Amino acid sequence: LLDCVGPLVRATAGRAHVIVCGCADPASPYARRCAAQMAQLRASFPANFWASDPGSYFELGGFVSAAADFGVMPSLCEPSGLVGEEFLAAGTPLVCAATGGMRDRVRPSGAARNGLLFEAGQHMPLLLSLREAAALHADADAYAALRAAAAASATDVSHTARSWHAELLRLRACLRVAGG
Repeated sequence: LLDCVGPLVRATAGRAHVIVCGCADPASPYARRCAAQMAQLRASFPANFWASDPGSYFELGGFVSAAADFGVMPSLCEPSGLVGEEFLAAGTPLVCAATGGMRDRVRPSGAARNGLLFEAGQHMPLLLSLREAAALHADADAYAALRAAAAASATDVSHTARSWHAELLRLRACLRVAGG
């Protein structure tokens, strides 16, 4: 994704804005390279690029999901895609790597189209999908239909959240018993 920022900003004549959210292990060489690249992008494109502190958990995801024109998820592995569900619940279409749960959730064509898919781990398919997203955004009718389909495709995850909450409470009770 970071490699696509410059070409995307130039291809859209500065109309694209990229926000990167999430945390990364500062001990990871890959995370350090990404942090350095994000700092360079912020310096090069101050009006078009912003990134949260990779050393801390980003807690304003709901605001970003609602305000974004597209939710971009270039993950190499995305087993369930809860962040994707947050974007869909906000009516925000997705641009996702065709991997894991996102391959099943994103409908890239037809009347129920709620986003775009691209080949995971590949720079050019991601960039082409981002350019297609920019073109869809420029077509008010097509973009309105895409947002409506995104909102309609959102899954109610409240049952899953309650189940996880119950499991975490169960595990916590087990820890108390084991710890005395």
